Amino acid sequence: MTSAQNLLRPLNGNKTFLVLLLLAAEVLAGCSASRKKVSTAPPRKHPPVANPAQPEPPKHSGIPVDTIIWKDVTPEETPVKSPEGAGNTPEGKGHGEVISRPASPFSGSTRKSIRMLLVAPFESEIADSASLFAGERFVHFYSGMCIALKEYEQRAGLPANLQVINETNRDDLAHKLHALSGNPPDCIIGPYGAETLKWAGEWARTNNKVVVSPWISSSKIAESNPHYLQVKAELAVHYHHIEQHVRANFPPSRVFLLAKSKDDSRLRYFNQQGPATGEELIISSTEMASGAEALLDPYFHKAETTVLIAPFSSFSDEDYVYHLLRRIASEKGDRQVIVYGTYRWLDFKPDVLDYLNQLNVRLSVGNLIDLHDHRVRHFRERFFAQYKMYPWNDAYEGYDLANYLLSQFNPGAPNSFELEYLQTKFDIEGKPRVADPGMTEYYENTYCRIVELSNYRFNLLD
Repeated sequence: MTSAQNLLRPLNGNKTFLVLLLLAAEVLAGCSASRKKVSTAPPRKHPPVANPAQPEPPKHSGIPVDTIIWKDVTPEETPVKSPEGAGNTPEGKGHGEVISRPASPFSGSTRKSIRMLLVAPFESEIADSASLFAGERFVHFYSGMCIALKEYEQRAGLPANLQVINETNRDDLAHKLHALSGNPPDCIIGPYGAETLKWAGEWARTNNKVVVSPWISSSKIAESNPHYLQVKAELAVHYHHIEQHVRANFPPSRVFLLAKSKDDSRLRYFNQQGPATGEELIISSTEMASGAEALLDPYFHKAETTVLIAPFSSFSDEDYVYHLLRRIASEKGDRQVIVYGTYRWLDFKPDVLDYLNQLNVRLSVGNLIDLHDHRVRHFRERFFAQYKMYPWNDAYEGYDLANYLLSQFNPGAPNSFELEYLQTKFDIEGKPRVADPGMTEYYENTYCRIVELSNYRFNLLD
């Protein structure tokens, strides 16, 4: 059966949140609620996207249905501190797996009865829009998982148990996991906070379990931990994917790499297999935002396509990217210019999205939803029938991840079927340790695609 702790409660009359919680009651077990305070991340900006052709009732949320949403710890961010005593924790079985074997942290974990634990900041006593948004997105993620588990139980006739812990801090999670030490979960999904996630990874390694990070992607979270899997590709993987696509389609002489300063240079990521780019253009934020002179015009070729790689992936880059696209639109004239960027641009302000649609901009993304796909339509219909609202992107992510985990823990389940995911795929690779490349540092889903936006719809280019 599917079970969970009910750690959620309505927040000061927010009707949307209350409706969702009430409609989710049939898949939430009525356990007592923990009402501790938790800090939540502020909501991100989400650009408008095209709606499907069929009419829909008014949305209960301001979040677009097929917006790509995720959390990423970029290389520029400070790494989290190791949990106290982490260096003294014993290593469980499986630590140091050889990466030449099939890449999976689930080796030897096959079982018929599956117990999973979802750790996320569902609850907050702060009734502001940021807290409401953060709580609701995790409810959507959880609800998508529940739909997948119900389908699994109906299809395979086997139990799948999902418990929920409200995420507060590392010490609270340690206390709750200790209470489960007699019957620990097979897999922990989350937490959302970087420091708590790192501690959970150490716990999983010590207890020979698996911890899965759906929201954070960083090479700085797991150290020598083959029990850790991050679902989102880290930034270096996206850079490599862009490099490969550019190398296959354009000569280096027509490719330029942008940087704000010499210290900001990403050249090392794009010329690892020989030159993929010609010249690196260092243009400061002040220069890019100015309107005095044509900075890019001299680099635009009259007869050949000019390619600009803009590897900016932080929210602090939003204005720079906006002014870059504004300049391209005003300076290129009728010349052909193609820009390569990162998935992060989809979270920038609507003005950036408008330029993405007007110009030839190609992005490397790991999640993509086609609202016209029959499987997506079926999921939307089922989600709406159950919760009386349409799913956010988080619900698709929860659904896909649950299906993937179930397939790994019980690949020989009766009445199994070929899994077709709704918004991503799972290309799991073992990341080699720097000190010992024959051993696994952690596992990562390296799936990503190059897309281009046209008429506010994405076109796959690879």
